[in-house]
Amino acid sequence: MRMIAALAMALGILTATLPAHAECEWGSRVTCPGTDVSPYQTFFGPAAPDRSQWSQSPGGQSAVVSGRQPVSMVMKLNPLWWFGNDNEQTVDQAPWYMPGAPQPVRWLAWQFRNPFQNFRSYVVGVQDQNYRVTGRAPVTTVQRNDLSPPEDGWQWSVINTPIPLPFVSYSDKHVVWYAGWQPSGFFGFKFNLSGKGVQVW
Repeated sequence: MRMIAALAMALGILTATLPAHAECEWGSRVTCPGTDVSPYQTFFGPAAPDRSQWSQSPGGQSAVVSGRQPVSMVMKLNPLWWFGNDNEQTVDQAPWYMPGAPQPVRWLAWQFRNPFQNFRSYVVGVQDQNYRVTGRAPVTTVQRNDLSPPEDGWQWSVINTPIPLPFVSYSDKHVVWYAGWQPSGFFGFKFNLSGKGVQVW
């Protein structure tokens, strides 16, 4: 965490001394007047807009996602881009985050707040692909305690790509965990013990 803070401060000092960046708008999608390529694109590549459209079967045991555009292989092979979170909340949508810090510092720190989101979404994950997912209804559920009303128990699904991508989760009053490819295509794992302060992402 100290290293991230040091990097953020270094970027703040650097950008304060660069006239070319003086008028940049340091939101999560950085834009600079008079430039064709923003600092965000330079370091992390362009954003990957989410145009997903979901169609769920009547019984809720399968769903098809369409409308997605593949992320370019150039971006997927860029380790710096892996750290970004193109489809998460942006720093300019989170005024509560480091409110007293300069915008360049907030922006860089935000990129490291949920590291490897692009990597887990688009490199290991398949959030830029269209596919059919099958599993326990409602199939787009990640964990049963997200339902209304909340439930305990198992949730599972499989993304039907050339190599099937499984997902399983379990939740009750003591533990919540999941592993694999969520119905959205995001790859991840979590293990939380309720009331014990034990959390692994």
